[in-house]
Amino acid sequence: LEANISKLTKTQDLNKHLKKEINDMNRLRERMLLIEESTTLNTLDVSLDLIKKVEEISKINKDLKDRNDELEINLQIPPKKSMKTKKCQECLTLSENKEQMLLAQGALFESDEEETDQGI
Repeated sequence: LEANISKLTKTQDLNKHLKKEINDMNRLRERMLLIEESTTLNTLDVSLDLIKKVEEISKINKDLKDRNDELEINLQIPPKKSMKTKKCQECLTLSENKEQMLLAQGALFESDEEETDQGI
């Protein structure tokens, strides 16, 4: 009978120890699942962020390509007279007119001096 009681006690101790191990393993398994789920969600968030950034960069790249094409086309077409060119021509015309007026005034001034020198 004592042998059976001793075996029963050992079996109960072993059972307690196994239950404790099972509980520890369950906690570890739950924790690993939690970490795995967290990593999966985090990876999903990072993936979504990357997708958004790639879309933004693609749009910017397209806009830059369009602008580049536009600039290349403008370089191939001979430039038309722009407002700046017209303005410069107007300035040149005004300068020529002013110069002619100054020359004419200078001629008048010289003739006035001649008349003054002659006593007229």
